[in-house]
Amino acid sequence: GAAPGGSLSFTSGPQTLIAGQPSQAVQVGLTSPATSAVNVSLSSSSSTGVFATSPTGPWSPALQLSVAAGQAAPPPFYYQDTKAGSPVLTAASSGSTATQTETVNAAALSAITVSPTTASVIVGASKAFSAVGADAYGNPVSTSGAVWGTTVSGGSVQPVTGSSTTFTAGNLTAQGTVTAALGTAVGSATVTVTPVPAPTNLTASQKGKQRISLSWQGPSGLTFNVHRGSGPGAETLLAAGVRTTTYDDTRVVSRSTYYYYVVAVGPSGVLSAPSAEASATAK
Repeated sequence: GAAPGGSLSFTSGPQTLIAGQPSQAVQVGLTSPATSAVNVSLSSSSSTGVFATSPTGPWSPALQLSVAAGQAAPPPFYYQDTKAGSPVLTAASSGSTATQTETVNAAALSAITVSPTTASVIVGASKAFSAVGADAYGNPVSTSGAVWGTTVSGGSVQPVTGSSTTFTAGNLTAQGTVTAALGTAVGSATVTVTPVPAPTNLTASQKGKQRISLSWQGPSGLTFNVHRGSGPGAETLLAAGVRTTTYDDTRVVSRSTYYYYVVAVGPSGVLSAPSAEASATAK
């Protein structure tokens, strides 16, 4: 049947809270004074929500209040939650239920995580980094105002503010950090600037009359310089800016032997060490 005091409702309005901080007093009431004592049970849709009869606690995930006979409301209560969102508070008595949705915003930024946490970048190359912020309870917090910096010698970051940046390595090998800072929160990633890797597995073979075919392995996104000579260690530049990992040499003389090595060219023009040497005799 109906509650002995009419229906239950929230008589104070919805509140906007900060995670981990108590609400202002919340009040529920009956539409008419209770004819006998009425118990009111409080609960939240949020698993991290807690209630108390004092803004300093003690806190409990469920709370029971009592409306004395002749009264229309129980004492006020307080709500606290560590999870940002829109928890629904429920007040229930015998035969009557009322709900109200509160808003919980994240607390102040307390931690920044930079991703990726480690990166290896070849000289002259670039790598994107992003920063994610959280409050003390793990709720997301914007990092749009983060300031980026780097301790990597010769390296730079651009832009210097925002939730993401791009690190560009200089022309020397180095190691250091890329950091994002906002207020007292700082996040960092470890960056190692490595040499341009030398091409590997170079092979040279006859391919029809007066044609020697070269093949090697190397990182994608780089170009390669092919060197040729008539004797071992006597190579000079044959072709620059080769964009694939194969090259056909058609400027050869039948029954002559040619020696080759390949060099990778980094993003800023820095050269790798030479590959191992390979040789072939033209038909």
